[in-house]
Amino acid sequence: MARWQEQGVDDASKDFMNAGCAPSERSDVAVPPHPTALLPFTPPATAWSVSMEGWPAVVQGASVALGLTTSAVTMSKLENGKTGAWLPTGVVDDGTWNRMAISCDPVAQVMSASLNGVSLGPCPMKLKPRYLGFEGVGILDNFVVRKRGAAAV
Repeated sequence: MARWQEQGVDDASKDFMNAGCAPSERSDVAVPPHPTALLPFTPPATAWSVSMEGWPAVVQGASVALGLTTSAVTMSKLENGKTGAWLPTGVVDDGTWNRMAISCDPVAQVMSASLNGVSLGPCPMKLKPRYLGFEGVGILDNFVVRKRGAAAV
């Protein structure tokens, strides 16, 4: 792993992993398995959201995703969509971070998603997630869960 060097001083506190990013394993295998990181979660009774920035690896079939699930499986779990909602993103032409967000309002029973600030629209909320998570092959950063006002969904 490359370390930050400033005026010839090797500073391990500034290397990539200490910056809060989570890089995943990469391989030259087409459509590699997607490791999943899960956070046990009890949703609040009010509106809430989860967001993250992801930068997919430039590997054929690679993507990163943000999601909600009822399953504790930790490999390629979110991508099948059978146990929860997920928001995937692949490599984009500008090669920058993709901001993914999912908002949920349990009172109105509606959820919505956005990608890079573009709303993907609302849909009925048919899931009470037990886990929030992210998965994929790439670099993931700024995983945040927030309570929201009902208007934020």
